[in-house]
Amino acid sequence: MRAIQKLSLTSRYYIFFLFLIVSVPAISQVNIYVIGDTRTGHAIHDSIVNIIARDEYDALINTGDLISSGSRTADWEKFTEISEPLLKSPELRSKYLGVFGNHDRDERDSLYRNWNKYLPWLPGNGQYYYQDIGDVRIIILNSVEGNDPVQNDSLQSWLKHNTRKWLIVAWHYPTFPFGSKWVDKTSLREWWPMLYEEGVDLVINGHAHHYARSHPLRPIRNDLTCIRDYKRGIVQVISGGAGAPPYGIGKDKHNQEYYDSCLAESYDAGHHFCKITISDSLLTLKAYALNDSLIDEFTIWK
Repeated sequence: MRAIQKLSLTSRYYIFFLFLIVSVPAISQVNIYVIGDTRTGHAIHDSIVNIIARDEYDALINTGDLISSGSRTADWEKFTEISEPLLKSPELRSKYLGVFGNHDRDERDSLYRNWNKYLPWLPGNGQYYYQDIGDVRIIILNSVEGNDPVQNDSLQSWLKHNTRKWLIVAWHYPTFPFGSKWVDKTSLREWWPMLYEEGVDLVINGHAHHYARSHPLRPIRNDLTCIRDYKRGIVQVISGGAGAPPYGIGKDKHNQEYYDSCLAESYDAGHHFCKITISDSLLTLKAYALNDSLIDEFTIWK
């Protein structure tokens, strides 16, 4: 069982027994940064890279649309130049987990030609893969080709054979984008029931150029919808504000039928980045504006 609430974790636990104080070191943390849709917002992207580079972290998830056009070598070279503080060593590169977005496609020779060339360190085939860090499994999926049966089989295997306590799954197209993009019915139909059954804690998406957090959600099989579930539900976070032009939130023709049940619990239209901290039974996500002000914070207790 898990619950979402406001909590803080002190750096040490103290056990009091017969007037003696025994200090026990806190369980080691896993720190994960989340950015997305860097595209042509080079100054924004650069500012966020410099913030992250000053910190200690275990993984960075880029939710996709790293560049504006996957066919343009100049776009990839600019991305590499800006990202250099995060890619300057093999250890740092291994922490950079790219999610394939629709703008990352190379339409000239091969869909993944430049993707594979400029991100050669990604595990597996680089399009969908997983990485284990401490007690956390991060699964990266390719929603641009979301109806791939091989990918779906891989996802099921990675979920079934997972031995880690925490499960985070990331892909580009948000299932519920809250007004600015169409609803991704493929991920809702094919992935969400599997994720819910296997106890996934957090879904992270990009594509929509804002920050948004859903209520904890449970998919309804054969209905292509979700209901709120505060006991076991999966929280969806959209983080697409690391460079691309931001836009708003609201009802529209794309998601009207889902709006009432899946309305974002928190939302911000500005450029931002997120940091996830996981320690034993506690996951905390904080979303920050570029001036370091806190946009949103939530905690999952498990």
